[in-house]
Amino acid sequence: MLELDLLVAVRLDGYRWVAWREGSSPDLPRESLGRFLAPPDGLLAHLYHQAPLTLPTAPQPYRHLPGYSRDPTEALRVCERVRLFRDGGAELGRDADGAWRLALPRDGLVIRHASLPSLLCRAALAWADRSTHHRQEVP
Repeated sequence: MLELDLLVAVRLDGYRWVAWREGSSPDLPRESLGRFLAPPDGLLAHLYHQAPLTLPTAPQPYRHLPGYSRDPTEALRVCERVRLFRDGGAELGRDADGAWRLALPRDGLVIRHASLPSLLCRAALAWADRSTHHRQEVP
């Protein structure tokens, strides 16, 4: 699930790898030891700078990462951000076996998953990539 949450955060929600700016605070938190993932509009964003991927990760690099693949509210928020339902014409339903199913009829895209939040995350990523990855089925 962490991998899916990371993809959503970085590719769709503007999260980036950052580190604390030198001298930004005399009481730097634990993240001062390395890079961590942070939202672009966080309250402390002005104290961060872009961190190179070669910088080791902090002890808690994902503490600001939402649980997109576990939280339907967060997953729906990302779907709204990429306009999956509005522009994509997504149709959501359930199959006879209980799995969630999302279809984008105009693109011929069909995604199935047992978890609604995971399905929404996968659909949002697929919709955002539609111009470069036109797939019939998404695993």
